[in-house]
Amino acid sequence: MTAMMETIYGTGFVPVVALHDAKKAAGLAGALKKGGIPIIEVTYRTAEASACIRAIREAEPEVIVGAGTVLTVEQVQQAVACGAMFIVSPGYNDTVVRYCCEHGIPVIPGVSNATEIQKGVAAGLKVLKIFPAEPLGGLSAINFLAAPFPGVKFLPAGGILMSNLAEYLANDHIFACAGGFVARANMIDAEDWDGVTKLCEQAVQTALGFSFAHVGLNCDTAAYARSCADQLAAIFSLMGTEGNSSIFTAERRMELMKKPFYGQNGHLGFFTNSVERALFQLKRRGFEAIADSVRFDTKGRMQSAYLKETVNGFAIHVVRR
Repeated sequence: MTAMMETIYGTGFVPVVALHDAKKAAGLAGALKKGGIPIIEVTYRTAEASACIRAIREAEPEVIVGAGTVLTVEQVQQAVACGAMFIVSPGYNDTVVRYCCEHGIPVIPGVSNATEIQKGVAAGLKVLKIFPAEPLGGLSAINFLAAPFPGVKFLPAGGILMSNLAEYLANDHIFACAGGFVARANMIDAEDWDGVTKLCEQAVQTALGFSFAHVGLNCDTAAYARSCADQLAAIFSLMGTEGNSSIFTAERRMELMKKPFYGQNGHLGFFTNSVERALFQLKRRGFEAIADSVRFDTKGRMQSAYLKETVNGFAIHVVRR
């Protein structure tokens, strides 16, 4: 996966906009970046699309700019000449896809059925746009369509809102989501960049879905961990569940480590919808994972990781929900 695609996956969301005024393009891109979404798809639904792409690339070079609603090879050429870094089309256009593949241009064509997905697979594409996602049946339809194509991830667009974003991104078939709810037309017209930034921040937090999981306490020995578990059972009638390295009790809200582990005192566990996306966003905020602490499940997904940061002697443990 390229660095650009890693950023799109890690962010989990592609804002889709139709811009009518190139003078507002840079301000919008800056607001998106400030809110934690350094990505924008400028659609070719307006005559100003090419000028807007150029303006964003010049003013905000760190922002990943794509061209959307691309229908012809001529539009691909125009977009790339202005600095577009990827191409998105509403449907599967053989000519557009072939041209992009031959010229090394990342392309995400729209699909709505298995035949079109097969075309994408034959073209060597790993990410395809599902459009329109909700009218097609949402995640239920995507799960059926994805089943025969385990090597393909999807970018759903059409009906993606703040209210269903987390549900979509929690699905293993989803690469990222696309939509316009973080940068609505009236906000762009009013140049409400603070409002755009706040919606982006909300979308990022919604996608990650952080919530408290458990507290872990470091015990010197396995015997002492069992003694602590027995004491809690005697006081509160809380039965523990013993594993290889720890004992969980209090409805899995407390973990008694059988020997000292990360953190001077123990660790604080937090659930997230995606450890991969959580680590990507946390790194952007200046917090990195301990490489040796990352654990994967049988499907190859990150299951958990510890951060280098500690809070009052407690390590931070990020766990897939």
